[in-house]
Amino acid sequence: MPLYLTEDKRNRKYKKTKFGLSGGFDSGVETARFISKLSQEYKTDPKLRSLTVSIIRNINPKDYLGQVNALYKFVKNNVRFVRDIAGVETLQSPWVTLPEQYSNKGIGAGDCDDQSLLLVSMLQSVGFRDLKLRVVNYLPTDMEYRHIYAIVTLSGKDYPIDTVYGKGVGAEVKHFSHEDINV
Repeated sequence: MPLYLTEDKRNRKYKKTKFGLSGGFDSGVETARFISKLSQEYKTDPKLRSLTVSIIRNINPKDYLGQVNALYKFVKNNVRFVRDIAGVETLQSPWVTLPEQYSNKGIGAGDCDDQSLLLVSMLQSVGFRDLKLRVVNYLPTDMEYRHIYAIVTLSGKDYPIDTVYGKGVGAEVKHFSHEDINV
């Protein structure tokens, strides 16, 4: 099954022989590693940094958890969860995932990996360094990981940031197993 990465200016195809959670990847862990790599590209985007700063502008500069919470709420309230195209894993750039009032290419929608890429890119753009992507499965019978979301570590404590199933920063739906990938 091919993987299509929807970008602002290009459309790359990645082909794999096996399919997993993320279509063209062998596993959710591979998807998380790829998202981590992509976030390194987007964290330096001056427009994304400007948008991120505008979201956290009124929060105390030392209130890191408050900043994380503001970015969580922005993504949760502005990006609708939609599944990928049937049979095609689509990883979108943050500019595609954002609503069109913030990006002329934006659709304001994406699945868990699209929202995670947006969120970790925004967090990195304003200096958050201790980030992970958590890939989880919910049932012991699941052979593949089924969901991806961000984790930020502040003062030694992990805070899940699940914009799809989460009920706020630090809230996490119980799962059977997980693997964390450093961003």
